[in-house]
Amino acid sequence: MRATEKLRLLADSGAIDEPTRGAVDGLLPWLREELDADLDADGVGQMMVTHLAMATWRARQGTVIEAPGVEDPAVTASDRTTATEVLRRLAEAARCTFAPSEEAYLAAYVGAVRTAA
Repeated sequence: MRATEKLRLLADSGAIDEPTRGAVDGLLPWLREELDADLDADGVGQMMVTHLAMATWRARQGTVIEAPGVEDPAVTASDRTTATEVLRRLAEAARCTFAPSEEAYLAAYVGAVRTAA
């Protein structure tokens, strides 16, 4: 399933709203290029897209999740920098503010996507 279709499915099922879907969908071309990754294939890329949609929905609702108890040792400074930029771009597009805990989870996904590519 293509990432765009996944986002449409999440919106159609009520898991996310249309502004969230649009914000994440609009980020996909940049994200594909930045990570040099296929986000349309089943696997970690698709999981990251779903995570981004749910994280954006949480931020738009003002819901904060707890940070992971332990930092993933495989996450690099580059992964964290990319995660920060992704959330900055999404915050602007979705007009929301992300809790700092979201960056830790996203950085782990970024690292996993880069490793899988």
